[in-house]
Amino acid sequence: RVSASSSPIGSPGERIEFVGRVRTVREVETAYGTLHMVAISDPEGNLVLWKTGSPKGVKPGRAYALKGTVKEHRRVPSGPFEGLVETVVTRVAVQADLGPASAPTPRDEEDDDALDAILSFVSPGV
Repeated sequence: RVSASSSPIGSPGERIEFVGRVRTVREVETAYGTLHMVAISDPEGNLVLWKTGSPKGVKPGRAYALKGTVKEHRRVPSGPFEGLVETVVTRVAVQADLGPASAPTPRDEEDDDALDAILSFVSPGV
């Protein structure tokens, strides 16, 4: 729902500024330590994925003004959002914590399950 119409944001290599609501922060253990995968949705319903060693204190359910570099755009290979376009960003700087935020469209357990499914297909390699 929230991300059903997700579109690419920016171009690879471009530094972008955006506002987004943190949907989930997942931890994955790798040979190099803990990797945090932060799923963010912007007000237009676009899905942004940030893979980082330090999520800089961001918390699910809060909105942030962010700046990051677009690494790539890709499609989810399978699951409930197969074909969904997500934007992967790196070198993210948190510009401001904008406080508690609601999703751009009503959020329910089905939305959370779908986002979990998307993140399960993400390889932890940075």
